[in-house]
Amino acid sequence: MRPSAERFARQLDEAGVPHETHLLEGEAHGSLDRPTTSGGQEALDRMTEWLVRPRPW
Repeated sequence: MRPSAERFARQLDEAGVPHETHLLEGEAHGSLDRPTTSGGQEALDRMTEWLVRPRPW
């Protein structure tokens, strides 16, 4: 998953599409399937922060 996600992020950069890329060090794919773990909670916290952030548009 990670290589394809990094490739997708590069493609977004090249196309000028605003985005954010976050890597949870030490976490395996599917951490959102385990929301009670520290990695799952960190992913949910980052998503929540992004969702409530004011947008420029």
